[in-house]
Amino acid sequence: MILDSLFLAVVLSAATGPVFFLIVQLAIERGFWEASTLAAGVWLSDIIYISLVFLGLSYVSENPDFTFYVGLIGGIILIIFGIMGFISKPSKGEKQNLGTKGYLLLFGKGMAVNVFNPFVFVFWVGVVGRTIEKGYTIPERIFYFFILLFTVALLDELKIYFADKITDKIKEKHLLWFSRVSGLILMGFGIAMLVRIF
Repeated sequence: MILDSLFLAVVLSAATGPVFFLIVQLAIERGFWEASTLAAGVWLSDIIYISLVFLGLSYVSENPDFTFYVGLIGGIILIIFGIMGFISKPSKGEKQNLGTKGYLLLFGKGMAVNVFNPFVFVFWVGVVGRTIEKGYTIPERIFYFFILLFTVALLDELKIYFADKITDKIKEKHLLWFSRVSGLILMGFGIAMLVRIF
């Protein structure tokens, strides 16, 4: 059970979805704590989705309206974030303290990217179904997801740490290109999400 949970956590962490690019880009441009705050928003949304599935709301994912409207909002959000990343001009100047409001906005951004992706909910429905199929008891399932999410969070923090550490070695022009490429990738994910729901 633990090995299965750890394996899934590694696969999840290695996946290069929109969250991966947002976290790495933010770590390079803003720093460790800013990227960690956004990642925390993602983790909380995962916990909320898993809890909803545990409460028996997995049928929601089968509703076409849920997939359409949540996917529509999520696609638009990713495109907007992508455009903002593409047109922004990151600087290697001194990093400013964002303040409480800034960190709350980053936390909300992390939640929004995950919550408004219907395929994340469908994924967790599948994982919960897998634990039921394997015959895990409720305490075992809770332990399974604790190990899974803890490992994902730990691996995310390692990615953020190393991304933050290489910032000093990146020239400003490379930072600009990375921001533009990340922006294009996020727009691509947003467009792909819209295509999937129509």
